[in-house]
Amino acid sequence: MSSASISRRVFITFGSLSAAICVLFACITWLFAAITEDDVVRQVMHEEAKYIQQYFDKNGHIIQPRLDYIELYTRESEFPPAIKRGYEQNKFEKEFSVHGRNIHIERYLLGDNSDLWLTIDGTDIQVITHVSSMMFWFVLGVTTLVMLVSTTIAYALSQRIAKPIKQLTENVLDHEVGEKFNATLPQRRNDEIGKLNFAFSAAFERISLLLAREKNFTRDVSHELRTPITLLKNTLALRADSPFTENDKVLLTQVSEDLEKTVEVLLALARDENLILNEIRVLPILERSVLTLYKANLNMTFDVKLSLDEQFKVIGNPYLVLLMCQNLVNNAYYHSGDGSMSIYNKGSTLVFENNIGEHENSDYQGLGHGQYLVERIANAMHWTLHLEQKGTRYIAEIHTAKT
Repeated sequence: MSSASISRRVFITFGSLSAAICVLFACITWLFAAITEDDVVRQVMHEEAKYIQQYFDKNGHIIQPRLDYIELYTRESEFPPAIKRGYEQNKFEKEFSVHGRNIHIERYLLGDNSDLWLTIDGTDIQVITHVSSMMFWFVLGVTTLVMLVSTTIAYALSQRIAKPIKQLTENVLDHEVGEKFNATLPQRRNDEIGKLNFAFSAAFERISLLLAREKNFTRDVSHELRTPITLLKNTLALRADSPFTENDKVLLTQVSEDLEKTVEVLLALARDENLILNEIRVLPILERSVLTLYKANLNMTFDVKLSLDEQFKVIGNPYLVLLMCQNLVNNAYYHSGDGSMSIYNKGSTLVFENNIGEHENSDYQGLGHGQYLVERIANAMHWTLHLEQKGTRYIAEIHTAKT
């Protein structure tokens, strides 16, 4: 594990915490054992003092302790020098060390006017010494075992925690731009790792959509703008030394309008807000498209028959639907000579229909003109466009996501 890896940090954290808990447990256990040992020594001394006091009260003289490791003194002057020095230095603790021996001393009343001191050498109490030795090795063994087990668990836990992060990192590094992000993690992880996986999936999906949109925009610009720009350049080059004819003016007007319409559609498809789909009514949008055409051509003769259900609704974007309707209505007006069109719905299908006049140029296509842009708009809203020509009649059927 590298020094900066998460697994190493988790291992060090959990291992250090486990070791600290083990050491604390061992210290508390050893303190408890030491207190218990001192308490046993005091109990032995108290029992021996009680026996001496009872004997003195009954017989009137002092008897020597029954245990050979307990010494009795009736005056401080009787203390051996080492014990006297230790007693004077530890009057409150009543426990001190003399030449490596653990000495306990306690003062007791003897009758009404006398005192006695008992000293006990705790080192010579074999039971306590044996128990202390066993306790030491037991605590040491248990602490060592617990530390080994906790270290092993900490290592396994660190590997388990770091494993999904490593898998996610490998998935991110192996991910190819434009492809769907496939993580090897379980699909139903509700923890932070699962949320991070979901965030990566959403981010890569978003990036893929942006790249696809950029690719489509570049292709659309190359596909749709090159032809009108070429027409403009050729017309200007041919008329460099001569005035424009009426046909040239009509062509330039038509090309400029196509360029404006194309740029408007491509920019609309490139914006995020125009890809948000909601439930909308279509009739007001169609009416607005027709009125926009009338306002732009005040002296025109063009009859639009709307036979649409008033409550006809679709799932789409209002602005994209408006651009689609404007394109189809303008195509019918500018690129056909019939002077009329019909718009109606068949269930969830929106139908645009118009005829190409016989007196018009054979290059006119009616609704078929610029159908690529209309198809791109439909695809952006998950609709499908079907364009059919029957003789001089064009029919554009748009299958919508009707609610």
